[in-house]
Amino acid sequence: MSFRSAGVRRVGRKLIAVMSCVVLVACGGDPREHPYSTGGHSLEELLAHFELELPSCDVSDLRYADAGGPMSSGLYLTYGFPDNCLNAVIEVNGVEASEKRAQQGRDLPFSPPVVAELQWPIQDDTNYDRYGKSTRTWTVHLAIDPSTPRHTAFIQGLGD
Repeated sequence: MSFRSAGVRRVGRKLIAVMSCVVLVACGGDPREHPYSTGGHSLEELLAHFELELPSCDVSDLRYADAGGPMSSGLYLTYGFPDNCLNAVIEVNGVEASEKRAQQGRDLPFSPPVVAELQWPIQDDTNYDRYGKSTRTWTVHLAIDPSTPRHTAFIQGLGD
């Protein structure tokens, strides 16, 4: 074995290692995205489509799924936030606090199989504050459990 072939092998191994890292980063996607996702949209694209925003406060445990298909779009989004951020969550999502309705978990407009697949911890007998908004082409539902100091938002957006 010559020095040159050993050097080529080292360069080749480094190139393979670098290319593997590039492929992993490119194919890895957003770690917040749920495996249930069927569409190819980023969280930012989905938020813009449904005219939603994340609040500027301390958001944790954010998970989302793109449930879109060739002729429709869908977003399932959940995240935790502190009690002092409740008004900001309502405001940035463009829902009216005056239109809040109390609903038990079993009566929320979320599909039970989807809730189970996404592992959303919605309890049938818990009261949630429900908000919503819609346009001609999509509808958004937002549910929040107000009974804990750290709240969880459950958001569904469905439409074209």
